[in-house]
Amino acid sequence: MAFTGDISKMYHVIKLSMLDQHTHRYKWRSLNLSIQPQTYVMTSVSFGDKPAATISAFALKKTAEMNADEHSAASQTIQTNTYVDDIIESKDSLDECKQLAEEIDLVLETGNFHIKECFFTGECKSSEDSSSQSCPEVLSDVKKVLGISWDKN
Repeated sequence: MAFTGDISKMYHVIKLSMLDQHTHRYKWRSLNLSIQPQTYVMTSVSFGDKPAATISAFALKKTAEMNADEHSAASQTIQTNTYVDDIIESKDSLDECKQLAEEIDLVLETGNFHIKECFFTGECKSSEDSSSQSCPEVLSDVKKVLGISWDKN
């Protein structure tokens, strides 16, 4: 069984220090040329920063390391099975996958990261029995994972 989760707004949850905010100043006046522009600062990492991917990867890894004693499996998964904002893992059973996903959520929460939604192999949306292995064709759910189509059913 496998699962994948996408970290929501990964860059934007990483806050900039006060010193770094000063290097992210910008002026804005809403296209109104009759007023003086106001000065604003970015308070979190933005996509436009060249080091944004490195900063976010470091913050994610540091979050995992800080929780390694209490949640070793989740910490290991975050450190080794994450690519940018996607976490991908496999286990022997759906229950093990769900348990690990919950543990990963606990670890990520300590760094203010959140998973949008986890997708599990063989899990039906409408099925009350989460261990059901067959899904109706109507519910066939193809997701993109790292740019590759993955039919979780």
